[in-house]
Amino acid sequence: MPSLLRIQNVVESMLAKHGIAGGDCLFVSSTHANASDAAGKGLQPEAPLSTVDYAIGRAAIENVSCIVVMPRHTETLTAAGSVTMDVANVKIVGIGTGRDRPTFNYTTAAAASFNVTAANCAVLNCVFTPIGVDAVTAAVNVSGSDFYMAGCEMELADATNQATLGILTASGADRMFINDCWIHGSANAGTATAIRIAAGKDIRVINTHINGNFTTSLGAIDNSAAVTGLVVKRCVLSNNTASSTKAIVCHGSTTADLSDNIYRILSGTAPVTCAAGYGAGRSYYTAAVGVTAGTLI
Repeated sequence: MPSLLRIQNVVESMLAKHGIAGGDCLFVSSTHANASDAAGKGLQPEAPLSTVDYAIGRAAIENVSCIVVMPRHTETLTAAGSVTMDVANVKIVGIGTGRDRPTFNYTTAAAASFNVTAANCAVLNCVFTPIGVDAVTAAVNVSGSDFYMAGCEMELADATNQATLGILTASGADRMFINDCWIHGSANAGTATAIRIAAGKDIRVINTHINGNFTTSLGAIDNSAAVTGLVVKRCVLSNNTASSTKAIVCHGSTTADLSDNIYRILSGTAPVTCAAGYGAGRSYYTAAVGVTAGTLI
């Protein structure tokens, strides 16, 4: 187990990288022999809490804003809101690299979900695997404002199960920011889209790679209701479904900046639908397998 000082230094460095203030922390580890969801636990890495969901509730009681989740922690979501960020200003920080990072698994029910309902919450450096049960309705539901997700991985599909949606916004999800994430799935059909923006304004998806077999007409990002100020920038969006025509689809009344992206579709010449958009330039797309030179749009 790394020392408390070393862990604190790693966490402070990670938070500072994203412009987030640090503070006192709670510690979570499902693999530690001394872990328990009980009052008095979580204040030291040698006596951690067992679950993130319990830690969120303790955060308000302990007056802390940071939850440090240790390497190889696994938390299983079996119902809607199994983990719910319902305390404002809480930041979940995962420690580790690759699949040693904290992982949220989904099993038992398609309604299993990770929900964000409070304002100013963040999740950094975690893995989401909604493939333990078929057709997960939406892996992450966001209705709290100013939610920030960075450095995370989400696996949406394998040969057995495919989540319907990865991230879904609802009313209140203003200024959600998805940054430097990797969202991917296998070549198996079943996922409608990786990110569905159904509500909210001034939402940003930046520096994110999305790759999967999505519904032909929806693409990697689907904006199903009119929003203002949508930004999708410096992303790679690949829809690998046969004859796919779209990488991103916006509502007809959405205003958006969709610049500096790379799109991959397998058919057609219009990977972007954004009738009211105010910027879709400086982007490239390919519309066939093995094409090495993209077309500028």
